[in-house]
Amino acid sequence: MKRTDKFVAVLLLAILLLMVGCTNETLNNNQKQMDTAKTEQTKQTGTSSEKTEQNEKDQTKPDNVSNQPEQPKYFVNTNYFIKPLDEIQTNKVVLLTFDDAPQGKHTKMILDTLDKHQAKAIFFINGHYAVKNKELLREIYDRGHIIGNHTWWHENLKQIDEEKTKKEIVEVNDLVEEVTGVRPTYFRPPFGVMSPASVKIILDEKMQRMNWTLGSLDWEYFKPEQKDKVIAQVVDNITSGANILMHDKEVTALALDEMLIKLKELGYSFVLPTEVILGE
Repeated sequence: MKRTDKFVAVLLLAILLLMVGCTNETLNNNQKQMDTAKTEQTKQTGTSSEKTEQNEKDQTKPDNVSNQPEQPKYFVNTNYFIKPLDEIQTNKVVLLTFDDAPQGKHTKMILDTLDKHQAKAIFFINGHYAVKNKELLREIYDRGHIIGNHTWWHENLKQIDEEKTKKEIVEVNDLVEEVTGVRPTYFRPPFGVMSPASVKIILDEKMQRMNWTLGSLDWEYFKPEQKDKVIAQVVDNITSGANILMHDKEVTALALDEMLIKLKELGYSFVLPTEVILGE
């Protein structure tokens, strides 16, 4: 073979090897790109799945109904009026309270009316009603209201001894904590009457006594056809900071919607206390 022919053969072989090397490198680069793309797709799919899963979880969560606003604005003073923490605040406000709950028959009607007006309240419960209506007690709490203590059997505290007084109060707190996970911080004595023993017990339980400043008289005007008298009693005597006493009764459930409409027309809003003052 001539030297020229050998040179051409070597040159062709070198070119062939170079082409094979480039092809392999291209294939390797393509494979790397494909692997990278798959990895990114997997990451994106994983993130998307996580987001989808999180969205599904968020959609199944109940509405974030809080029984205490993030920024406290009001408290109940020792005369049972609602007062702003900011003394400059001049909004006209009232506190809605319902005693002798939850009886069940008309409680849900009251709750629905409160929801309609975006109003919250304190429900002062009796243990003998609540123990038979635990789901309803939980519903009151879940719908953003405060649960207060109104004793177990609604007895006059001045007419029972210290041991029975403690059972009347503490067993209600235990029941409320069992159902809602939270112990009451407000106590309303039956008939508004305290005893020395009850004063000590509610301090031990870290509760504030809370009577009322305006009674709806729904215990006198208790017939359904007397609802207009209940409405007039509240609306005609309202003042800013009023702590309104109502009951879990049919006449109250029937009167509540119109009462709240009239109060809003007078410029009032409905608030919950957020600070407990101890020390009777």
